[in-house]
Amino acid sequence: MDSISFHYGSPEARESIAERLDDLLANYSIYHENIRRINWDSKLRPFLDLNGKVEFLYQVTQNTRDNIAEQIVDLGFTPTIEDPQPNYLPATTEVKVLQFIEGFDHAVIEIVNTSKRLLEMAKDIYFLATEYKEEGTMDMMNDIVQQLSLTAIVFSRVRLAQNNLKMKDSDVGLRHIQLSNI
Repeated sequence: MDSISFHYGSPEARESIAERLDDLLANYSIYHENIRRINWDSKLRPFLDLNGKVEFLYQVTQNTRDNIAEQIVDLGFTPTIEDPQPNYLPATTEVKVLQFIEGFDHAVIEIVNTSKRLLEMAKDIYFLATEYKEEGTMDMMNDIVQQLSLTAIVFSRVRLAQNNLKMKDSDVGLRHIQLSNI
């Protein structure tokens, strides 16, 4: 990473935080691309409640990516990602490109699991920033942790609600079959 002169924090602290932020940025970029793919998947269009939430999440992830990149610059470094498209990202990212979406459950599970992975990365960066007393990164990671926690909760509940609807629909079918046999 290229560095420029800044007046706060040790160079080692800034570099350590910037490297971790750069890794988070790479993973967040793949997450954002996966959200885009889920958002535009025609198989998921019937799930209107999911579509609205995914569209909002797509916008939030775009803003978060931009904020992470800005924080790297604020620390005096240049993000290593020139193009946020997955084919330009390091192969070492924890989040992998979603090649195929099998359906509603797969999409929601992917969102929840990836949110949890990114949440752990953000927490680690928060603790590192706390250790170095780097308040800008601490504030940003606090916001990201809250957003990712909420995302995991909301999408877990969306999946639960959808599965409950499926169960109710199958219960109605079973009751209809049992009543017609009487």
